[in-house]
Amino acid sequence: MRIFIVEDNPSISSVYCRILQDAGHETDSTSNPLVAISKILRRSYDLLIIDLLLPDIRGDELMKRIRIAGVSAPIVIATNLGSGFDNEELLAMGADKVVLKSAIGPAELRDLVSQYETV
Repeated sequence: MRIFIVEDNPSISSVYCRILQDAGHETDSTSNPLVAISKILRRSYDLLIIDLLLPDIRGDELMKRIRIAGVSAPIVIATNLGSGFDNEELLAMGADKVVLKSAIGPAELRDLVSQYETV
């Protein structure tokens, strides 16, 4: 699978990319939401993993712009905001799944991605 990660924490982004590459996936990543939009519109991805709290443009706004542009790839929103945030609203806006970043270890990340692999 070709996976795009939008994450402003370089340590988290690096770990996600390494885990997914070790599992045989191709990854691209950026911390900049505007760069993300440009790359996502130029290349086809099988899955987008987007941090909710990004600089300049929040992940929900980024997701909205991506959906308006016609991108249909599944979007997983990763957040450290617990139950105080409205996950149902994110799903209604176009997210396919909302996950708690603190709950994503290597096995959980591989399991998450496997949910979107086609047979």
